[in-house]
Amino acid sequence: MKSVLLFNIENYVTDYSPVLEYMINPLFLTPRCLHYTSGKDPIEHASVNYPFANLPTRNSCSSSARLAQVSMNKIWSCPESSSQPSCGYYTADVHEVFVSSLFDAVGSEIVYSLIKIRNKHGYSYLIYNKTKKIITQTYIFEYAHDLIDDKAIEIFKQHLKESYDSVSSFIPDYVFTPIETTNLVSQNQKENSFLLSLVSTE
Repeated sequence: MKSVLLFNIENYVTDYSPVLEYMINPLFLTPRCLHYTSGKDPIEHASVNYPFANLPTRNSCSSSARLAQVSMNKIWSCPESSSQPSCGYYTADVHEVFVSSLFDAVGSEIVYSLIKIRNKHGYSYLIYNKTKKIITQTYIFEYAHDLIDDKAIEIFKQHLKESYDSVSSFIPDYVFTPIETTNLVSQNQKENSFLLSLVSTE
Protein backbone atom coordinates (compact mmCIF):
# COMPACT_ATOMS: atom_id res chain seq x y z
CA MET A 1 0.00 0.00 0.00
CA LYS A 2 1.47 3.34 -1.07
CA SER A 3 0.66 6.62 0.68
CA VAL A 4 0.04 9.79 -1.32
CA LEU A 5 1.29 13.27 -0.44
CA LEU A 6 -1.85 15.26 0.34
CA PHE A 7 -0.77 18.15 -1.89
CA ASN A 8 -0.57 15.82 -4.89
CA ILE A 9 -4.26 14.95 -4.67
CA GLU A 10 -6.56 16.68 -7.11
CA ASN A 11 -8.75 19.38 -5.48
CA TYR A 12 -7.03 18.89 -2.10
CA VAL A 13 -7.63 22.53 -1.06
CA THR A 14 -11.38 22.07 -1.43
CA ASP A 15 -11.78 18.43 -0.45
CA TYR A 16 -9.43 18.49 2.55
CA SER A 17 -9.93 22.03 3.90
CA PRO A 18 -10.65 20.84 7.51
CA VAL A 19 -7.33 18.94 7.46
CA LEU A 20 -5.47 22.05 6.29
CA GLU A 21 -7.15 24.09 9.03
CA TYR A 22 -6.16 21.45 11.59
CA MET A 23 -2.53 21.68 10.48
CA ILE A 24 -2.26 25.45 10.94
CA ASN A 25 -4.13 25.58 14.26
CA PRO A 26 -1.67 27.03 16.82
CA LEU A 27 -2.96 24.57 19.44
CA PHE A 28 -1.45 21.66 17.50
CA LEU A 29 2.11 20.76 16.56
CA THR A 30 3.39 22.18 13.28
CA PRO A 31 3.95 19.46 10.69
CA ARG A 32 7.56 18.68 9.99
CA CYS A 33 8.94 19.42 6.57
CA LEU A 34 8.65 16.61 4.04
CA HIS A 35 12.37 17.04 3.28
CA TYR A 36 13.59 17.10 6.91
CA THR A 37 15.43 14.26 8.65
CA SER A 38 16.59 14.53 12.25
CA GLY A 39 19.68 12.80 13.55
CA LYS A 40 17.79 12.05 16.77
CA ASP A 41 14.81 10.13 15.38
CA PRO A 42 14.92 6.46 14.29
CA ILE A 43 15.94 5.98 10.65
CA GLU A 44 12.50 4.42 9.95
CA HIS A 45 11.02 7.88 10.47
CA ALA A 46 13.32 9.81 8.18
CA SER A 47 11.99 11.91 5.32
CA VAL A 48 10.43 9.80 2.57
CA ASN A 49 13.02 11.23 0.14
CA TYR A 50 16.07 10.94 2.43
CA PRO A 51 18.58 9.04 0.24
CA PHE A 52 20.76 7.35 2.87
CA ALA A 53 20.44 4.18 4.97
CA ASN A 54 21.94 5.73 8.11
CA LEU A 55 20.95 8.71 10.20
CA PRO A 56 22.63 12.05 9.42
CA THR A 57 25.13 13.53 11.86
CA ARG A 58 23.15 16.79 11.66
CA ASN A 59 19.58 17.67 10.77
CA SER A 60 19.33 17.35 7.02
CA CYS A 61 17.38 18.71 4.06
CA SER A 62 16.64 16.44 1.11
CA SER A 63 14.58 18.80 -1.02
CA SER A 64 14.91 17.91 -4.70
CA ALA A 65 15.04 21.64 -5.52
CA ARG A 66 17.98 22.12 -3.17
CA LEU A 67 19.77 18.94 -4.18
CA ALA A 68 19.52 19.92 -7.85
CA GLN A 69 22.01 22.69 -7.06
CA VAL A 70 24.48 20.63 -5.01
CA SER A 71 25.92 17.13 -4.74
CA MET A 72 23.27 14.52 -3.98
CA ASN A 73 25.93 12.25 -2.46
CA LYS A 74 26.33 14.45 0.63
CA ILE A 75 24.11 15.23 3.59
CA TRP A 76 23.08 18.87 3.52
CA SER A 77 22.11 20.68 6.70
CA CYS A 78 18.52 21.84 7.10
CA PRO A 79 18.64 25.65 6.78
CA GLU A 80 15.64 26.17 9.09
CA SER A 81 15.67 23.31 11.62
CA SER A 82 13.97 25.35 14.35
CA SER A 83 11.48 27.22 12.16
CA GLN A 84 10.72 24.94 9.25
CA PRO A 85 7.60 26.67 7.84
CA SER A 86 9.67 29.81 7.17
CA CYS A 87 11.99 27.88 4.84
CA GLY A 88 11.63 28.21 1.09
CA TYR A 89 11.93 24.43 0.74
CA TYR A 90 9.16 23.70 3.26
CA THR A 91 6.35 21.32 2.36
CA ALA A 92 4.31 19.85 5.21
CA ASP A 93 4.82 16.11 5.63
CA VAL A 94 1.19 15.00 5.43
CA HIS A 95 0.02 11.90 3.55
CA GLU A 96 -3.19 10.07 2.84
CA VAL A 97 -2.41 6.46 3.77
CA PHE A 98 -5.76 4.69 3.44
CA VAL A 99 -9.18 5.27 1.87
CA SER A 100 -12.42 3.44 2.60
CA SER A 101 -15.86 3.66 1.01
CA LEU A 102 -19.02 2.60 2.81
CA PHE A 103 -22.32 2.17 1.01
CA ASP A 104 -25.74 2.51 2.60
CA ALA A 105 -28.79 0.42 1.71
CA VAL A 106 -29.73 2.69 -1.21
CA GLY A 107 -26.19 2.77 -2.62
CA SER A 108 -25.08 6.19 -1.36
CA GLU A 109 -21.34 6.30 -0.79
CA ILE A 110 -19.53 7.76 2.24
CA VAL A 111 -15.76 8.11 1.80
CA TYR A 112 -13.35 8.04 4.73
CA SER A 113 -9.66 8.86 4.55
CA LEU A 114 -6.81 8.20 6.98
CA ILE A 115 -4.41 11.16 7.06
CA LYS A 116 -0.90 10.92 8.53
CA ILE A 117 0.99 14.03 9.72
CA ARG A 118 4.64 13.83 10.80
CA ASN A 119 5.50 16.22 13.63
CA LYS A 120 8.15 16.80 16.28
CA HIS A 121 7.12 13.92 18.56
CA GLY A 122 5.80 11.34 16.10
CA TYR A 123 2.74 11.02 13.88
CA SER A 124 -0.75 12.41 14.21
CA TYR A 125 -3.43 10.41 12.41
CA LEU A 126 -6.77 11.90 11.42
CA ILE A 127 -9.83 9.88 10.45
CA TYR A 128 -11.48 12.18 7.96
CA ASN A 129 -15.00 11.89 6.57
CA LYS A 130 -14.35 13.26 3.10
CA THR A 131 -18.03 13.18 2.15
CA LYS A 132 -19.14 15.38 5.06
CA LYS A 133 -15.77 17.17 5.37
CA ILE A 134 -15.28 16.53 9.07
CA ILE A 135 -12.48 15.02 11.15
CA THR A 136 -14.11 12.29 13.22
CA GLN A 137 -11.14 11.09 15.29
CA THR A 138 -7.46 11.88 15.94
CA TYR A 139 -4.74 9.80 17.56
CA ILE A 140 -0.96 9.99 17.99
CA PHE A 141 1.90 7.51 17.80
CA GLU A 142 5.37 8.37 19.07
CA TYR A 143 8.43 7.53 16.97
CA ALA A 144 9.23 4.60 19.28
CA HIS A 145 6.34 2.52 17.92
CA ASP A 146 6.90 -0.01 15.13
CA LEU A 147 4.56 -0.67 12.17
CA ILE A 148 2.80 2.62 12.83
CA ASP A 149 0.75 2.69 9.64
CA ASP A 150 -0.50 -0.86 10.19
CA LYS A 151 -1.64 0.00 13.72
CA ALA A 152 -3.23 3.24 12.55
CA ILE A 153 -5.17 1.41 9.82
CA GLU A 154 -6.47 -1.12 12.34
CA ILE A 155 -7.76 1.74 14.52
CA PHE A 156 -9.28 3.31 11.41
CA LYS A 157 -11.14 0.11 10.51
CA GLN A 158 -12.32 -0.38 14.09
CA HIS A 159 -13.60 3.20 14.20
CA LEU A 160 -15.70 2.63 11.09
CA LYS A 161 -16.96 -0.69 12.40
CA GLU A 162 -18.05 0.84 15.72
CA SER A 163 -19.58 3.85 13.97
CA TYR A 164 -21.67 1.95 11.42
CA ASP A 165 -22.30 -1.65 12.51
CA SER A 166 -25.21 -0.56 14.71
CA VAL A 167 -26.78 1.56 11.97
CA SER A 168 -29.29 -0.60 10.12
CA SER A 169 -29.16 1.51 6.95
CA PHE A 170 -25.54 0.54 6.27
CA ILE A 171 -24.35 -2.63 4.60
CA PRO A 172 -21.95 -4.40 7.03
CA ASP A 173 -19.29 -5.15 4.41
CA TYR A 174 -16.65 -2.45 3.93
CA VAL A 175 -15.00 -1.81 0.60
CA PHE A 176 -11.41 -0.65 1.04
CA THR A 177 -10.14 1.24 -1.97
CA PRO A 178 -6.45 1.00 -2.93
CA ILE A 179 -4.77 4.34 -2.34
CA GLU A 180 -3.22 4.23 -5.83
CA THR A 181 -6.60 5.01 -7.40
CA THR A 182 -6.53 8.60 -6.07
CA ASN A 183 -6.50 11.17 -8.88
CA LEU A 184 -3.32 13.22 -9.03
CA VAL A 185 -2.89 16.86 -9.95
CA SER A 186 -1.02 18.21 -12.96
CA GLN A 187 2.66 19.16 -12.72
CA ASN A 188 1.72 22.85 -12.77
CA GLN A 189 -0.55 22.44 -9.73
CA LYS A 190 2.14 20.50 -7.86
CA GLU A 191 4.42 23.52 -8.00
CA ASN A 192 2.03 25.70 -5.97
CA SER A 193 3.38 26.34 -2.50
CA PHE A 194 1.71 25.04 0.64
CA LEU A 195 1.20 28.54 2.03
CA LEU A 196 -0.30 29.78 -1.24
CA SER A 197 -2.76 26.91 -1.12
CA LEU A 198 -3.82 27.85 2.40
CA VAL A 199 -4.42 31.43 1.33
CA SER A 200 -6.60 30.24 -1.53
CA THR A 201 -8.97 28.45 0.85
CA GLU A 202 -10.34 31.75 2.13
